[in-house]
Amino acid sequence: MHPDGAQRSNRSVTVDGTDFRISEQRDEPTSWFSFKFKAAAVRYEVAIGTYTGMIVWTSGPWRAGRYPDSSIFREGGLCERLRNAGEKAIADKGYRGEPEVIDLPDQGSHDNKHYKKMARARHEQCNKRFKQYGCLAQRFRHSIDFHCKCFSAVVVLTELSIENGEPLWDVFA
Repeated sequence: MHPDGAQRSNRSVTVDGTDFRISEQRDEPTSWFSFKFKAAAVRYEVAIGTYTGMIVWTSGPWRAGRYPDSSIFREGGLCERLRNAGEKAIADKGYRGEPEVIDLPDQGSHDNKHYKKMARARHEQCNKRFKQYGCLAQRFRHSIDFHCKCFSAVVVLTELSIENGEPLWDVFA
């Protein structure tokens, strides 16, 4: 059972953006600037099924300096998909402005806040697994298109590890 007593839904997700360092770009350098790294970066949006712990959505690469998490959420398509399904995503405060589809950390009962904190922490565990791969942990020195292919490969490898004995921790444990 969900902390609020609702039925578990296979469509509930946590969503978060994650940045990866890249070489400086010559076109519009400020649009690539990540405040997290103080350098050029690309950002990907990742959604993880709340009850399954599986990666169910990725979007990117996006220019880290031009697209905050909330813009990627709207422009990348996940917002519309959730709206059409009548579902909400659990996200951090970077996703303000879409209350009908985003459940923010400071909303709900104490139990619900604890559940959302655990779900977001599990999501960060997945982001950390992405960065275990050198191509995403270090500054990427190749084309953005190639970065996208590398990111996609790492997502597949991470998902396979989740499915085959290294699951993300259970939010409901």
